[in-house]
Amino acid sequence: MYVFGQNTELWTCFTTSYNKALEESRSSTATLANLAEQEKKTYDLEKKAFVLLTQHFWDTLQARVDGNATSRKTRHNLLKKELEGFMCMENKSLGEMTTRFYHILSEMFSYQVV
Repeated sequence: MYVFGQNTELWTCFTTSYNKALEESRSSTATLANLAEQEKKTYDLEKKAFVLLTQHFWDTLQARVDGNATSRKTRHNLLKKELEGFMCMENKSLGEMTTRFYHILSEMFSYQVV
């Protein structure tokens, strides 16, 4: 739906059957200058579709990894509270507590908590 909303001609690249790559479509290696007008248009549409999808996937991945501003602020505040409430527990070893402490510190560093 994202591609369809951006450019309806791009959508046809996904709904029509795939043609072999331009290099395989002829007995010799094809160049853009040797292509027919319709083939050039199809090639341009496929390039645009690839770029559009790549950018969309990258933006989605970045948003998923970074989170939105509200979720980052919430995590920021939770990390501050977790550090403030950090204390040693009777049933935990010093090594386990050190590991937990450093985990909190690394999370705070990744969320830029000062």
